[in-house]
Amino acid sequence: MRMKNWIVQMYTENRYSAQRYPMQFTGTGSEYFRIWIVNIAFTLLTLGIYSAWAKVRTKHWFYGHTLLDNQRFAYHAKPLQILKGRIIALVFFGGYSLSARYSPATAFPIMAILLFTAMPWIIVTSLKFNAHNSSYRGIRFGFTGRVGEAITYYMWLPLLVVFTAGLAYPYMVYRQTQFITSHYQYGQTSVQFNSTAKPFWIIYMVGLILPIISLIIGMILALHLAPSVNGISKIEYQGIGVFCFYLFLPLFGSYIGSRTANLIYNNSHLGSVSFESSQRARDLIWLYVSNFILIVITWGLFIPWAKVRMMKYRANHLQLHSTERLENFTAGVSEAVAATGVEMADTFGLDIALV
Repeated sequence: MRMKNWIVQMYTENRYSAQRYPMQFTGTGSEYFRIWIVNIAFTLLTLGIYSAWAKVRTKHWFYGHTLLDNQRFAYHAKPLQILKGRIIALVFFGGYSLSARYSPATAFPIMAILLFTAMPWIIVTSLKFNAHNSSYRGIRFGFTGRVGEAITYYMWLPLLVVFTAGLAYPYMVYRQTQFITSHYQYGQTSVQFNSTAKPFWIIYMVGLILPIISLIIGMILALHLAPSVNGISKIEYQGIGVFCFYLFLPLFGSYIGSRTANLIYNNSHLGSVSFESSQRARDLIWLYVSNFILIVITWGLFIPWAKVRMMKYRANHLQLHSTERLENFTAGVSEAVAATGVEMADTFGLDIALV
C-alpha cells in the first residue's frame, strides 16, 4: 500500500513539471454530416450490407480528426472483418427471433442465459479487436485481458449486485474498470490504474441517493398530503412524481459520467505519461439537453453535429503530461482478433466503453 501511494504521489508531483499535451478534435459537424447521410443512403440501398463500410468510414473520420501532439490517431479494421462479425451476430439474433415465434415462453430465457454466459467472451473479444485496430504514431494499442478473468467481473459480480439489492453496484463498476484499464497497453507499455473502490462508492451514492430521495418524498406527498387538488387524484400525483424522477435522471447521469471519467483518467498512467481530465456535470447537462432539443427540432438531422460537439468537449477537457517525448514508446506485438465480439456487443446494445 505504501509503494502504491508513493507511485501516485510521484506521478502527481511530476505532472506539474512534465510537458503538457492537450487532446484536439478538429472535425466539424458539416463535414461529418456528409459522411453520415451518405452512409445512411447506401446502407438503405444495399439492405444493410454497406453498414460495415459505413462503420469503418465513420471510425476513420473520427480517429483521423483526433490529434495528440499534432499527430493523428488511426483506425485499421477492414469492412469485411466487420461484415463477417455482423453476419454471425445477426444469425444469432435471427435464430432467437425465429424461436420466439414458435416458443415465446422459452426463447427469451434461453437467449438471456446464452448471452449472459457469452458475455465475458464478447467483452474481451470486442476490447481486443478495437484496441488492436487502433494506433497512434504507427504503434498499435492492445488489450491483454483474458476471458477467464472477465468471468469474475461480468458474471459473478453482477450476481453479487442482484443478491445485495444493488448495494454492490459501485464495487462492481470499480472492479470492471480496474480490469479493463489495467489490461490496456500502447506498444509494450501497459496502463496502470491506481484508484481504490472508495471514490466509486462516493460518486454513485451521491448520484443515486438524491433522485431516490426525491422520488420517495414525492410519493409521500402524493399519498398523504394531497388526496385531491383541483381534480388531480393520487394516482395522477404519483405519475407526476415518477415523471419528475425520470426527468432528473439525466442530470444525475451527467454527474456520474463526468466524475467517473475524471476518476478513471486522473488515476491512470502509461509509463511516464499521466492524464488529466476536467469534465464538469453542468457542461454535460447542457450538451445533452441542447443536443436532444436540436435533434428533435431538426427531425434527427442534427445528430452529426451532436456527436461532434461531444467529441470536441471530451477532447478539450483531456490532456496528457509526460516527462519523456511521446515518440519514445516501443512498438509491441498484438494479435489479430475477429470482429464477432464487437458486432455481438453492438447487436445487443452492450456498452463496453469506459467513458
